[in-house]
Amino acid sequence: MVAVRVEALTKVFEPGVVALDDVTLEVASGEFLVLLGEGGSGKTTLLRLLGGLETPTTGSIEVGGVPLADLPDREAVIAVVFQSYSVYQHLTVAQNIGFPLRGAHSDVGERVAEAARHLGIADLLGRLPAHLSRGQRQRVAMARAIVRRPAILLLDEPLSNVDPRIWAELRGDIVALTKRLGITTIYVTHDRDEAVDMADRIVVLDHGKLVWKGFSPFTGLDTYG
Repeated sequence: MVAVRVEALTKVFEPGVVALDDVTLEVASGEFLVLLGEGGSGKTTLLRLLGGLETPTTGSIEVGGVPLADLPDREAVIAVVFQSYSVYQHLTVAQNIGFPLRGAHSDVGERVAEAARHLGIADLLGRLPAHLSRGQRQRVAMARAIVRRPAILLLDEPLSNVDPRIWAELRGDIVALTKRLGITTIYVTHDRDEAVDMADRIVVLDHGKLVWKGFSPFTGLDTYG
Protein backbone atom coordinates (compact mmCIF):
# COMPACT_ATOMS: atom_id res chain seq x y z
CA MET A 1 0.00 0.00 0.00
CA VAL A 2 1.25 3.48 -0.90
CA ALA A 3 1.34 5.79 2.12
CA VAL A 4 2.72 8.88 0.37
CA ARG A 5 2.63 9.76 -3.33
CA VAL A 6 4.46 12.76 -4.77
CA GLU A 7 3.77 13.65 -8.40
CA ALA A 8 5.79 16.14 -10.48
CA LEU A 9 6.50 18.24 -7.41
CA THR A 10 8.25 21.57 -7.97
CA LYS A 11 9.02 24.36 -5.51
CA VAL A 12 10.32 27.73 -6.68
CA PHE A 13 11.31 30.42 -4.18
CA GLU A 14 11.63 34.06 -5.11
CA PRO A 15 13.46 35.29 -7.06
CA GLY A 16 13.33 32.24 -9.31
CA VAL A 17 15.29 29.85 -7.08
CA VAL A 18 14.26 26.28 -7.98
CA ALA A 19 14.57 24.30 -4.75
CA LEU A 20 12.74 21.20 -6.03
CA ASP A 21 12.41 20.27 -9.68
CA ASP A 22 9.73 17.85 -10.97
CA VAL A 23 10.11 15.14 -8.29
CA THR A 24 7.90 12.05 -8.48
CA LEU A 25 8.07 9.48 -5.69
CA GLU A 26 6.04 6.85 -3.84
CA VAL A 27 6.61 5.71 -0.25
CA ALA A 28 5.15 2.40 0.88
CA SER A 29 3.27 1.99 4.13
CA GLY A 30 5.70 1.20 6.96
CA GLU A 31 8.75 1.97 4.84
CA PHE A 32 11.81 3.76 6.22
CA LEU A 33 12.83 6.01 3.33
CA VAL A 34 15.96 8.15 3.50
CA LEU A 35 16.34 11.37 1.49
CA LEU A 36 20.07 11.79 0.92
CA GLY A 37 21.87 14.81 -0.47
CA GLU A 38 24.27 17.65 0.16
CA GLY A 39 23.21 21.05 1.45
CA GLY A 40 20.97 22.77 -1.10
CA SER A 41 19.93 19.51 -2.75
CA GLY A 42 16.24 20.03 -1.94
CA LYS A 43 15.82 17.29 0.64
CA THR A 44 14.65 19.56 3.47
CA THR A 45 12.38 21.47 1.09
CA LEU A 46 10.76 18.17 0.09
CA LEU A 47 10.30 17.23 3.75
CA ARG A 48 8.71 20.61 4.53
CA LEU A 49 6.36 20.21 1.58
CA LEU A 50 5.36 16.76 2.81
CA GLY A 51 4.68 18.20 6.25
CA GLY A 52 2.51 20.97 4.84
CA LEU A 53 4.97 23.62 6.02
CA GLU A 54 5.51 24.86 2.46
CA THR A 55 3.13 25.04 -0.49
CA PRO A 56 4.17 23.45 -3.81
CA THR A 57 4.59 25.68 -6.83
CA THR A 58 3.33 22.85 -9.02
CA GLY A 59 2.65 19.14 -8.55
CA SER A 60 0.73 17.17 -5.97
CA ILE A 61 1.13 15.29 -2.68
CA GLU A 62 -1.21 12.55 -1.50
CA VAL A 63 -1.22 10.81 1.89
CA GLY A 64 -3.16 7.56 1.96
CA GLY A 65 -4.74 8.52 -1.37
CA VAL A 66 -6.00 11.86 -0.03
CA PRO A 67 -4.57 15.20 -1.27
CA LEU A 68 -2.44 16.68 1.49
CA ALA A 69 -4.42 19.93 1.47
CA ASP A 70 -7.65 17.97 2.07
CA LEU A 71 -6.27 15.71 4.80
CA PRO A 72 -8.42 15.99 7.92
CA ASP A 73 -6.49 16.67 11.14
CA ARG A 74 -3.16 16.68 9.33
CA GLU A 75 -1.16 17.26 12.52
CA ALA A 76 -2.48 13.99 13.94
CA VAL A 77 -1.46 12.06 10.82
CA ILE A 78 1.95 13.63 10.12
CA ALA A 79 4.57 14.42 12.76
CA VAL A 80 7.81 16.31 12.12
CA VAL A 81 11.07 16.30 14.09
CA PHE A 82 13.60 18.93 13.06
CA GLN A 83 17.37 19.13 13.41
CA SER A 84 17.08 21.37 16.47
CA TYR A 85 15.72 19.81 19.63
CA SER A 86 12.77 22.25 19.89
CA VAL A 87 11.91 21.42 23.49
CA TYR A 88 10.24 23.90 25.81
CA GLN A 89 12.79 24.82 28.45
CA HIS A 90 10.22 25.80 31.10
CA LEU A 91 8.29 22.52 30.84
CA THR A 92 9.19 19.14 32.29
CA VAL A 93 9.88 16.17 30.05
CA ALA A 94 6.35 14.87 30.66
CA GLN A 95 4.83 18.26 29.84
CA ASN A 96 6.94 18.55 26.69
CA ILE A 97 5.86 15.12 25.45
CA GLY A 98 2.20 15.74 26.23
CA PHE A 99 2.11 19.23 24.74
CA PRO A 100 0.55 18.18 21.37
CA LEU A 101 -2.30 16.45 23.24
CA ARG A 102 -3.23 19.40 25.47
CA GLY A 103 -6.98 19.33 26.10
CA ALA A 104 -7.64 16.91 23.23
CA HIS A 105 -7.35 13.49 24.91
CA SER A 106 -8.43 12.05 28.22
CA ASP A 107 -5.55 9.56 28.31
CA VAL A 108 -2.69 12.06 28.10
CA GLY A 109 -0.80 10.57 31.04
CA GLU A 110 -1.01 7.07 29.61
CA ARG A 111 0.14 8.22 26.16
CA VAL A 112 3.02 10.23 27.60
CA ALA A 113 4.19 7.26 29.66
CA GLU A 114 3.95 4.98 26.62
CA ALA A 115 5.93 7.35 24.37
CA ALA A 116 8.57 7.86 27.06
CA ARG A 117 8.89 4.12 27.52
CA HIS A 118 9.36 3.59 23.77
CA LEU A 119 12.20 6.18 23.77
CA GLY A 120 13.85 4.95 26.97
CA ILE A 121 13.24 8.15 28.96
CA ALA A 122 10.51 6.99 31.35
CA ASP A 123 12.77 7.80 34.31
CA LEU A 124 13.22 11.42 33.18
CA LEU A 125 9.61 12.61 33.09
CA GLY A 126 9.99 15.02 36.00
CA ARG A 127 13.17 16.70 34.76
CA LEU A 128 13.56 20.02 32.96
CA PRO A 129 15.45 20.08 29.62
CA ALA A 130 18.35 21.99 31.17
CA HIS A 131 19.20 18.83 33.11
CA LEU A 132 19.21 16.55 30.06
CA SER A 133 21.96 15.56 27.65
CA ARG A 134 21.67 16.34 23.93
CA GLY A 135 20.67 12.76 23.20
CA GLN A 136 18.02 12.83 25.91
CA ARG A 137 16.58 16.09 24.57
CA GLN A 138 16.34 14.60 21.10
CA ARG A 139 14.57 11.57 22.57
CA VAL A 140 12.08 13.97 24.18
CA ALA A 141 11.47 15.59 20.78
CA MET A 142 10.92 12.14 19.24
CA ALA A 143 8.55 11.14 22.03
CA ARG A 144 6.55 14.33 21.53
CA ALA A 145 6.22 13.43 17.83
CA ILE A 146 5.04 9.85 18.34
CA VAL A 147 2.70 10.61 21.27
CA ARG A 148 0.02 11.52 18.72
CA ARG A 149 0.50 8.07 17.13
CA PRO A 150 1.06 9.48 13.64
CA ALA A 151 0.92 7.45 10.46
CA ILE A 152 3.79 9.44 8.90
CA LEU A 153 6.97 10.58 10.66
CA LEU A 154 9.24 13.16 9.00
CA LEU A 155 12.76 13.49 10.43
CA ASP A 156 15.06 16.32 9.33
CA GLU A 157 18.65 15.36 10.27
CA PRO A 158 17.63 14.67 13.89
CA LEU A 159 21.05 13.32 14.88
CA SER A 160 23.30 16.05 13.49
CA ASN A 161 23.65 17.76 16.89
CA VAL A 162 23.94 14.58 18.92
CA ASP A 163 27.16 13.55 20.68
CA PRO A 164 29.03 11.10 18.40
CA ARG A 165 29.34 8.67 21.32
CA ILE A 166 25.60 7.96 21.26
CA TRP A 167 24.95 8.62 17.57
CA ALA A 168 25.01 4.94 16.55
CA GLU A 169 22.79 3.94 19.47
CA LEU A 170 20.18 6.58 18.66
CA ARG A 171 19.98 5.80 14.96
CA GLY A 172 19.43 2.12 15.74
CA ASP A 173 16.75 3.04 18.26
CA ILE A 174 14.95 5.26 15.73
CA VAL A 175 14.75 2.50 13.12
CA ALA A 176 13.65 -0.09 15.69
CA LEU A 177 11.01 2.25 17.11
CA THR A 178 9.42 3.15 13.79
CA LYS A 179 9.36 -0.49 12.72
CA ARG A 180 7.83 -1.57 16.03
CA LEU A 181 5.09 1.06 15.75
CA GLY A 182 4.56 0.57 12.02
CA ILE A 183 5.16 4.24 11.22
CA THR A 184 5.99 5.26 7.65
CA THR A 185 9.19 7.27 8.06
CA ILE A 186 10.95 9.75 5.77
CA TYR A 187 14.38 10.67 7.07
CA VAL A 188 16.65 13.45 5.77
CA THR A 189 20.44 13.21 6.00
CA HIS A 190 23.60 14.28 4.19
CA ASP A 191 25.53 11.31 5.62
CA ARG A 192 25.84 8.36 3.22
CA ASP A 193 26.82 5.87 5.94
CA GLU A 194 23.82 6.88 8.04
CA ALA A 195 21.54 6.43 5.02
CA VAL A 196 22.89 2.98 4.20
CA ASP A 197 22.66 1.81 7.81
CA MET A 198 19.11 3.02 8.40
CA ALA A 199 17.16 2.93 5.14
CA ASP A 200 14.86 0.41 3.58
CA ARG A 201 15.26 2.53 0.46
CA ILE A 202 17.34 5.59 -0.41
CA VAL A 203 16.45 8.55 -2.61
CA VAL A 204 19.29 10.86 -3.67
CA LEU A 205 18.55 14.49 -4.48
CA ASP A 206 20.92 16.87 -6.23
CA HIS A 207 20.13 20.52 -7.00
CA GLY A 208 16.42 19.83 -6.57
CA LYS A 209 16.30 16.81 -8.84
CA LEU A 210 15.79 13.16 -7.92
CA VAL A 211 18.92 11.57 -9.37
CA TRP A 212 18.86 8.06 -7.89
CA LYS A 213 16.63 5.77 -5.87
CA GLY A 214 17.02 2.19 -4.80
CA PHE A 215 17.23 -0.26 -1.97
CA SER A 216 19.99 -0.07 0.60
CA PRO A 217 22.88 -0.65 0.27
CA PHE A 218 23.83 1.37 -2.83
CA THR A 219 24.28 -0.44 -6.11
CA GLY A 220 25.98 1.23 -9.03
CA LEU A 221 26.12 4.69 -7.46
CA ASP A 222 29.69 5.98 -7.24
CA THR A 223 29.10 9.67 -7.76
CA TYR A 224 27.71 10.53 -4.32
CA GLY A 225 29.81 10.96 -1.19
